[in-house]
Amino acid sequence: HFNHMAGSVLAIFQAFSTDGQYDILWACLQAEPLWQPMTFLYWVAVGVILGQILVNVFLAVLASVFTRVREEQAMRHALLDASKAELERAQQNNEREKEEGEKTKEGE
Repeated sequence: HFNHMAGSVLAIFQAFSTDGQYDILWACLQAEPLWQPMTFLYWVAVGVILGQILVNVFLAVLASVFTRVREEQAMRHALLDASKAELERAQQNNEREKEEGEKTKEGE
């Protein structure tokens, strides 16, 4: 499996996609009996590194989703605050118009 780059990448992908993982590990351990401890350490190291990469990708996706949700919430709050301020201004204008209308009626 490790005679050329494409075969080695395919073997590593196949091993850590849990599709024939033990078959490839067993074939590697049997291929070079004198190098079994190093082969075992290699597969453990690859497993740890790929595990870290997977965890980092998961956390990156999670962080980006939370960031997007926070931005949407901030936008909603800004729109809500703006609409509340506009509503208050409209109410104040209505009150002024009522007061002016009452003053004009009293002045007549």
